[in-house]
Amino acid sequence: MNYIKVLIRALLAPWIVIKNLILYYYGHYATSKFSCTSSLKKKGYYFFNEKLDIQSLNVLRYEFDRLLELNELSSFGQNNGRILIEDHLNIEIRNLVVFFREKAKDYFKLSFVDTEIIYFQKSKKELEENNVPGGVFHLDDNKKNLKFFVYLDDVSVKNGPFKYVENSHGPFSFEKIYRWFFWELTLSRKFLYSSSKRKFESTVSIIGPAGSMFCADTTGFHKAEKIEEGTRKVFVVSFAETRFDPYSFLKK
Repeated sequence: MNYIKVLIRALLAPWIVIKNLILYYYGHYATSKFSCTSSLKKKGYYFFNEKLDIQSLNVLRYEFDRLLELNELSSFGQNNGRILIEDHLNIEIRNLVVFFREKAKDYFKLSFVDTEIIYFQKSKKELEENNVPGGVFHLDDNKKNLKFFVYLDDVSVKNGPFKYVENSHGPFSFEKIYRWFFWELTLSRKFLYSSSKRKFESTVSIIGPAGSMFCADTTGFHKAEKIEEGTRKVFVVSFAETRFDPYSFLKK
């Protein structure tokens, strides 16, 4: 069975990468409806001027605390401190997801966008670098991804802010196409990760008070900085390009 899967991926990988390239260019050059879309196209990220209102922020905090009581958090690897929200969204979270989805629809140039993942994450100071979730510059996938973040705590340079390499999003280099192709072919995440020693120019660390909201195209290089003091709690909603997905067709 594994040989069959490898053969299918080998046959489909060239077509899928080309398809993703075409869809990415289509969205990149289409007319934008929102200012955040223009910023995303240009730099790969956008920091919202408005913060989440205190009532909605407190609801998110309460929901996170409630889930923490019901779930045992992983303390290792990329899932360190993460709690997935799979169903039973309260009204505040549903409204926030709808707000973000409208922005994603404009960025993807789609009339409907599926939510890929929703989660809370609590990060703390770690001794082992491998236990810092997303602690090395990486890409999330080989298809356009848009991830929205809400800081539930005040985040300074010492609280492990999200860090992004400006204008590294999109398939605009041989390196990105190479990484996209071999990720599609092998599903080995090593092709999505950069060397920990690699130095990037034009990086930005996103800091801000509790309630700060921002989004990033995570086909660009990004990471979470190490926490030097305190903790960082964040709410995350992710959307992904899913048009013309042959694997969903094969499953049917």
